[in-house]
Amino acid sequence: WNERFFFSFGHDEEIGGVNGARHVSEEILTRLGPGRKAEFILDEGPFLVKGVVPGYEGAIGFIGNREKGSVSAEIKVDCCPPGHSSMPPPVSNIGILSEAIQNLEKRPFSTDVEGYFAGLQYASPSLPWWFRVITANPWLFSPLLKAHMLKKPATAASTRTTTAVTILRSGAKINVLPGEARAWINHRIHPKDKNIENVLAHDRKAINDKRVTVSEFKSDGNIVPSPISPVDSNGFMAIRDSVARCFKCPVMPCLMPGNTDTRWFWNVSDNIYRFTPIVFEKLDDTKMFHGIDERISTDNLVGLLTFYVDLVESVGTSN
Repeated sequence: WNERFFFSFGHDEEIGGVNGARHVSEEILTRLGPGRKAEFILDEGPFLVKGVVPGYEGAIGFIGNREKGSVSAEIKVDCCPPGHSSMPPPVSNIGILSEAIQNLEKRPFSTDVEGYFAGLQYASPSLPWWFRVITANPWLFSPLLKAHMLKKPATAASTRTTTAVTILRSGAKINVLPGEARAWINHRIHPKDKNIENVLAHDRKAINDKRVTVSEFKSDGNIVPSPISPVDSNGFMAIRDSVARCFKCPVMPCLMPGNTDTRWFWNVSDNIYRFTPIVFEKLDDTKMFHGIDERISTDNLVGLLTFYVDLVESVGTSN
């Protein structure tokens, strides 16, 4: 181990990290020197969640060793000219756009639980015996796992590229037919879909309407899925061991559904992980993020600090 630590605190992570983490990563590379990389990187990420495995009431620590990509698509309809609302045509730009959005939501991306199954296999030695039987036979139980995961948005997001309609824009006056209607769709790209071009191609096929144009909305937040970091590295095992000491529970490598500042550190280390040492009693508790009553308990605040102290001390004194 190299006992030098770098702590990065960016100010613009929520909008892509262009003016924060990007410059920090460049500075770290300069300080490391030519040909050298960091042993590992730990950023925010998934949590410890209780009750996610039937029959096992304890928590599992989810460590993101890979991360979804992201792209926003702009959907535009402008085939109907503007006019007065007293003489409307049979169809409108807004109506065509609405149908396009419905088609997108009715035709989601295909699912893939292979990576999730691999994560369960990693954690299975600490789980009930019957669960180990399930994880040892993915050819038989994958359909059941897929059906179970698709029941909730939080788990369904781990199985495929997601489609979220986030902005609609059209019209300015109540008595005027708008000459244009637009929508913005945010996709979080599953590794199986590989790149932005494949996602846009899916959107065009799902909409299947030549009156609708689909294009990439250029943004600093657009990015392909991350490289996959190994689970046998010194860094992953250090995080795993600190979780075991502080929370007395197993860990599971997983896909991070959101995006973090780690996108700027891919060339700083080959071992990049995402984990937040906070315990949730149930998966539904994650709904508060960026929502109503977002909070952290005092117990979780203590646990979070305890974990980071343990990790830094153990890594700093390791051979």
